[in-house]
Amino acid sequence: MPRRYKGWKNWSIALRKRMYQDRCTETTVTVDEVAEGLGANPAEGIGSKRFWDACRDGKGNFDTIAKQGLLIEFEPKADGTVKKVTFRLNQTWMDHFHRVRERELTKVASSY
Repeated sequence: MPRRYKGWKNWSIALRKRMYQDRCTETTVTVDEVAEGLGANPAEGIGSKRFWDACRDGKGNFDTIAKQGLLIEFEPKADGTVKKVTFRLNQTWMDHFHRVRERELTKVASSY
């Protein structure tokens, strides 16, 4: 990610952990929530379609979210701004998530 947003890796890992804790493979957050987590200002481009296109495509300096196993979806407004972003586990993390859930269920079932 661009140098001005240094917290992307930690933020992405924290988001993935939260998804596991909430037992969900997908979550939608506002751009303001993302900016708050990063200490960024949404007015500095983090709320633009262009920014989220680059993150979704994971090219160049914008590959951090993809490297942390998250896929990105969003619907830009008519003016090109993005208000909400959906993050989904990629296939590798989805497989891991299901293995963890199966172990949890097996552990609960065996305790009866």
